[in-house]
Amino acid sequence: MVENEIGADIRHWRNRSDAAVWAVRGLAAVVAIVLIAIVGRNLLSAPWWSVAGFATDPGLFVRKHVVDYQVCSAWAGGAPSTRGDPNQHLSEGAITTVPVAGREAHIGVLLPSNAVISQVYCGAQSGAGRPSECSAAGCNVPVSLLLDDDIYTQGRALTVTVTGTDRRVQSGQTFRVWVLWKNGEDRRGR
Repeated sequence: MVENEIGADIRHWRNRSDAAVWAVRGLAAVVAIVLIAIVGRNLLSAPWWSVAGFATDPGLFVRKHVVDYQVCSAWAGGAPSTRGDPNQHLSEGAITTVPVAGREAHIGVLLPSNAVISQVYCGAQSGAGRPSECSAAGCNVPVSLLLDDDIYTQGRALTVTVTGTDRRVQSGQTFRVWVLWKNGEDRRGR
């Protein structure tokens, strides 16, 4: 009789220890799944520079640059261009969907680190039509803008944050930014 009681006690504790082992294994499996999900999300998510609107990685941040040029300048005589000046360059960035109110999208333009910016032009375009001017005089797209000018190890990075101000979706509308610049040693932002 004593043997049966001892055997029953051993089986009871063995069953409890088996349950504890399975509980630990289950907990370890949950922790592993959570870690894999976190690491996988970080590995599969778009890099910061892509989310910021850049086509390539601008490198590491070096310093801020002073914004001492006209942003969303009025277009003098048609769409932005270099006006035939061989020393001027025109770089462009765009978003193809204007965000709704409270949402934002980013346009990134990477320039050489020695770029001297003279003007930044803004415009909106519906479908395949011609772009129209967005300036202090007005814009046919309901947005507000924030421009950030920074120096990175790979060049000068302009980031334009476009925030929607209308609750309706502006489908089929493209918002563009043109940066007029020339090569030179820009000492203004140092």
